[in-house]
Amino acid sequence: MCSLSLLLFISLLPLLCYNLKISTPPTDRTARLGSKLSFSCLFQQTPDLTQPYNIDWLFNGNILNLIPPSGLTRRSSSLDTSSLTSTLFITEIILNDSGQYSCQLSVNNGSFITSESALLEIATLAENFLTNPESKSPMVGEGPVYLFCSHGESHPPANITWLKNSQIDSSLSFITTTVTVGMNVVASSTLTISQAKPSDIGAYTCVATSSYFPDIEVRSGTALLMVGSETSAPVWLQHPHEEAVLPIYIGAELILTCTVFGNPSPIVTWERDGSVLSGSNDVTLSTGIQSSYRIAVFSESDIGSYRCGALNILDSTYSHTVELRFVLFIPVTFLRKIYSI
Repeated sequence: MCSLSLLLFISLLPLLCYNLKISTPPTDRTARLGSKLSFSCLFQQTPDLTQPYNIDWLFNGNILNLIPPSGLTRRSSSLDTSSLTSTLFITEIILNDSGQYSCQLSVNNGSFITSESALLEIATLAENFLTNPESKSPMVGEGPVYLFCSHGESHPPANITWLKNSQIDSSLSFITTTVTVGMNVVASSTLTISQAKPSDIGAYTCVATSSYFPDIEVRSGTALLMVGSETSAPVWLQHPHEEAVLPIYIGAELILTCTVFGNPSPIVTWERDGSVLSGSNDVTLSTGIQSSYRIAVFSESDIGSYRCGALNILDSTYSHTVELRFVLFIPVTFLRKIYSI
């Protein structure tokens, strides 16, 4: 037993003499596919190393074969000898990069020290909602009224917000809960209206976002809240388009949608340049509380200003107008090929 203890002490003696420590180990990271990140590992030692040493990076316990950053590989490393800091670079992240990363310093006599592992997880954002909010028609004073939505599995959990008539409304009251499903999380949100009143009438939509996908916004279906104890003139909940001018390519499909509320339910019509439109072989026209105007193949004859009209026994009104302008598609032609050597 004594000889074994002595042997163990002798094997650790170089590390004890150098007093090697890991001052800053790598930390857990999350990244989206195709992005890049880096792990850093800072070693601390007193006095300075006098024997040759080597610093390696391990992936799931196996040493990575790395080269200095050169653009020729997705994974590379660099070493700052003055601070004894090693950095692992990963570019164009793929699914197989997910796992445990650690750094290891080894001395030529066979002694080594390894950091704690850092986990790289892949960020995901589901493209759809599992549950869309449902339309409701409470009476004035009825409550509480709940609207519910549930977003698909994502990692980390998506941020859920609510829109009223396509706008953020700071007066809306809602809570968000999460449920873990494997490596992903399902985020759900419940909007509460304590007592329904005419000002609550509107179109409500859930929006899911993630800081890892700043360019993506996932929207649920729209729920209409219609407080129906009193007659009301038509009120626009959704206009044909958010912009006053909409460029569109010749030959593209076009769908315009407007939503209106009124009691009694208003009659909805579509107009182009002041003339009422009707359906045809290439045009689909649907009317109701939510009305859509669809052109299967947009042509120059469809250019113009479009709007919805709504009429009931109390009043008539028009939505905002959107002007459709065609954009000429010009194919790109390369004059010569460029070859890389």
